[in-house]
Amino acid sequence: MEKKEFLSLNDRISIYVPSVSYNLKSDKRYLIPYADCNNVGFINNDGEIIVKPKYNFFNGDIYCESDYLVVGVVKIRRFPRSNGKDALYPHNVYGILNYKGEEILKLEYYGILQSIGGKSLFTVQDEHYRYAVLDTDGNEVIPFGKYSWIDGFYHGLARVIKSCSSPVDDNKTSVGQKLWGIINEYGEEILPLEYTSIWNFYNKGRKETRIEKNGLVKSFRLQFSDEFNDD
Repeated sequence: MEKKEFLSLNDRISIYVPSVSYNLKSDKRYLIPYADCNNVGFINNDGEIIVKPKYNFFNGDIYCESDYLVVGVVKIRRFPRSNGKDALYPHNVYGILNYKGEEILKLEYYGILQSIGGKSLFTVQDEHYRYAVLDTDGNEVIPFGKYSWIDGFYHGLARVIKSCSSPVDDNKTSVGQKLWGIINEYGEEILPLEYTSIWNFYNKGRKETRIEKNGLVKSFRLQFSDEFNDD
């Protein structure tokens, strides 16, 4: 007998229902997505258009005033070729909407990761593939280019990488080698940039991670900024 497979609902899954089966008034979201041709806009539960359709995709939902929504469009980049014709490559650019439908971060970033817990912060990547951390006013908490890579913040902590531009005196770190560390939401390094790897903890539900240095791996207890520390 063939084994049945059941759908696992998560934030990546959408279920399409007839409009007659849907009660708009009972929808608790501040911004309710709707599609017009290939574009996505947002209404409230009165049916009022808050944002006219202009996005190609979105991610997330807003159920309270402190929530944010990732939106994006597909743009075409042109690269000149030797035959005189441009090579065309589609790529996504991302921005952030608040509960009012306002773009608090413009559609100009090649990647965005929202913080989970702690302060509302956004790890972004610009067109030059540099990373930074911005607050809800667009201010740089961590400036572009300070680190080679920045992960999303998880309850006030994030992994970072910096590539060595010069030899280190420990005779074990070479030019170009990636050194890992952990920063808090104020930009302070709570684990210095001297590790060869740090296990991912963003959105993993973990209260500790593993850090590696000189071939030795050990556990590291994460001291988060909020109640997630409590067992």
